[in-house]
Amino acid sequence: MKRIGWLSLMVAGTAMVSAAELPVTSITLYSSGVGFFERAGAVQGEESLVLSFSPDQVVDVIRSMVYLDQGGGSVASASYESREPLSRILSTFRVDLSDNPGLGELLNRMRGETMTFATAGRTYEGQLVGVEEQVRREDDTVFSEYRNTFLVDGALVGHDLSQIQSLSPQDPALRRELATALSLVADGRTQDRKILTLQLQGEGERPVRLGYLMACPVWKTSYRMLVSEGKVSLQGWAHVDNPSDEDWEDVQLSLVSGQPVSFIQNLYDPIYAPRPVVPYETVSGAAPQTFGNAVGSSRLRKSEARREYGAAAAPAMMLADAVSFDAGFAEEAMVESALPAASGGEVGELFAYKLDERVTVPRRQSAMLPILFASLDATPLSI
Repeated sequence: MKRIGWLSLMVAGTAMVSAAELPVTSITLYSSGVGFFERAGAVQGEESLVLSFSPDQVVDVIRSMVYLDQGGGSVASASYESREPLSRILSTFRVDLSDNPGLGELLNRMRGETMTFATAGRTYEGQLVGVEEQVRREDDTVFSEYRNTFLVDGALVGHDLSQIQSLSPQDPALRRELATALSLVADGRTQDRKILTLQLQGEGERPVRLGYLMACPVWKTSYRMLVSEGKVSLQGWAHVDNPSDEDWEDVQLSLVSGQPVSFIQNLYDPIYAPRPVVPYETVSGAAPQTFGNAVGSSRLRKSEARREYGAAAAPAMMLADAVSFDAGFAEEAMVESALPAASGGEVGELFAYKLDERVTVPRRQSAMLPILFASLDATPLSI
């Protein structure tokens, strides 16, 4: 079966800043299992800063992220990928790629779109009417070919799909959607990474800084003591780990001991507040009128009185239910929703080591860093 070797899509791009252009310059590791990361660099005009994190890291990043534009700019928005399955996300686009359609089916899903397509020596513009599969047999072999039909200048024009060299939708919004969908498919092969995009606003080149918290391995210490002729040399080393996919290159590293308050608050997953279900009250309709034996006038009057009473009583009952919530209910609910949801306590004293020299720790590597070298006077004792 012959198919087009490639499908050209001209997609309008937006200036982007990658993590490499805004590198990590400062890290503070806490013994409570978190670290504060600061990125710094320069941006130009209105750009998009794109960073990638694991789903668990996104939970901490979006809760703690701070941004500082030292040139008067700002952040228009920060968007991050949903936890929804990829197939569900793809099915929301104008052209559904969730079931991995073939080229013929893909084009059929774009029926009615105006296309620019090229064959050998000529370029056309027209609306895509449809794609028809044609099956032919040669001996015991079955071949499938696709034929495109376009509306060009009011006439239906057919071309074999194998003869079309390039094909591009003219609608820029559709081109952007296709490019976004394909990017999601590519990102879906690395399910452990989520994209965080910051839309930056400002003019000219300016310095910016970005900081956030992430869970990190607890940094550790080890000590050595060298004794020689009554002199003692004490060495202290810090053991730090870089489990991330990014090098810590030439960063200012600080190590904080103690147990600062650390917690997880999940703002990543959608949260829906439970609400009570109030049934809709209905009133039975009037019974259909039937005719039978004649009745006395007194019984007739009693029957009519009962019907009138029943019809009049229903609105009164509904009114009573409608005013059962007094006017103070809304005010009371607002006061309760404003009550604090958490409380803090004493965190004790902390001690910080700030390394004098900048350090480099490659991705998925660990390092030993000297934090203490001291000479002491000592007296040997026998215990």
